Amino acid sequence: MLPKEPPKKTKKETLEAKREKKAAKTLAIITGAFVVCWLPFFVTALLMSICPGCYFSDLMF
Repeated sequence: MLPKEPPKKTKKETLEAKREKKAAKTLAIITGAFVVCWLPFFVTALLMSICPGCYFSDLMF
């Protein structure tokens, strides 16, 4: 027996899938930018709490 072919998507479903993919990509870019921008701050804050004697430049803050 041959396997059944999956049902073909309609034009509306294809367009909807493209929109969802674009939305997911946009959300991933925005989330990635947020993480990249805030990561140095959180790493520095963590290091300052772990190592109070370490020197951090005033330019960081």
